[in-house]
Amino acid sequence: SISSTRTRLSRPYVARAPSARKKLKTRATATSPPTPIVFQSSGLQPDLRLVVFDQEFHVHSVLLKIYSAFFRKFLDSPDKETAIEAASTGALPARLKFSTPTKFKYEWVTKLDNDAESTDEGNWHLVAASSTLKEPIDLSAYKGDKEYQSRAFEKLLYAMYLKPYKIESCMELMTMTELADYYCALPVLSRTLDGAFLRSPAFVGSIRDLCCETLALATKLRNSTLFRESLVWVLGPWGEERWETLEDPKLKKIAKLARHELSHKISKVQEAIISIIEFAGGEDNSLIRESALEAREDNGGYLNMPRYFQKLCKREAIHVFMEDCGESLDMLMISNLVLEQHRAGKGFADGHFLCVSIDDEDLPWDITEMDW
Repeated sequence: SISSTRTRLSRPYVARAPSARKKLKTRATATSPPTPIVFQSSGLQPDLRLVVFDQEFHVHSVLLKIYSAFFRKFLDSPDKETAIEAASTGALPARLKFSTPTKFKYEWVTKLDNDAESTDEGNWHLVAASSTLKEPIDLSAYKGDKEYQSRAFEKLLYAMYLKPYKIESCMELMTMTELADYYCALPVLSRTLDGAFLRSPAFVGSIRDLCCETLALATKLRNSTLFRESLVWVLGPWGEERWETLEDPKLKKIAKLARHELSHKISKVQEAIISIIEFAGGEDNSLIRESALEAREDNGGYLNMPRYFQKLCKREAIHVFMEDCGESLDMLMISNLVLEQHRAGKGFADGHFLCVSIDDEDLPWDITEMDW
């Protein structure tokens, strides 16, 4: 079933689309609409015109019906006339001014939701143009960034056309996810994300600091790559682990179990260290102590455990230690990140272990379900 309202994501850090910037425009640019964006498909002519605020998109209804349950259900619903029929009967409002005469089978335009005047972000959706005959189309009350919304919708269309696109920020992916949720196109957006991540270094670089948000997004999108990447980061930084702030009980439980597995790996290495302290010579003990001192925070505070074990990895002179727990230490210090290359306890990942993993069967969704 298709819900008439959107599913909201929890957004503690990124809550709104950027405010519209005031730009100086000439009279010509202020009155001229943007050039229509025409999507190409071999052997097909666009038969659906979507007007998202000021931006026209000329697309193919057959493709949107394949990838969007919303358009599959509502484009040809009995209560809607096609655009050509509406134009011939006069049902298409004359106030709608398009870049070209009506040659499309379907015409859909932007309509504001009831709360568009009360929030900076506002909400909007597309409706059949023929259904607006008795309703004024006034978008002046919209307080958000129209261009930003149009770009996010354009990238959702790119996903439906299986064309490459780039994600600029976590906020943009959040907007795209909300649009995909409303138009029942989450599966196709999810399947195209892995390629988009490779073209989006700025977004990938933001996952560490916004890992709670991206973990929730990954769950909504059912994207295992983003979920695993976010899960690695959400268990850090050491001493201020962000998984404890997760609001979703299911996600918090998964993170807690991952933290327990990490603790087990740490304990195996610590057991070997205790053995060295007890039986090894003074030189090895001295090197372990130096590693601990170097790994403490600058203010003399808590011991940064990832940094500490990274220091031990460099202490090749601790022969007994490496013999006793070399394999356990390697397992602790490996990186399971796939979108970035970092080393645990060093640089960008200082304060982070990167060895966290999760099996497919433990992901918080049914991996065999193809449509949702």
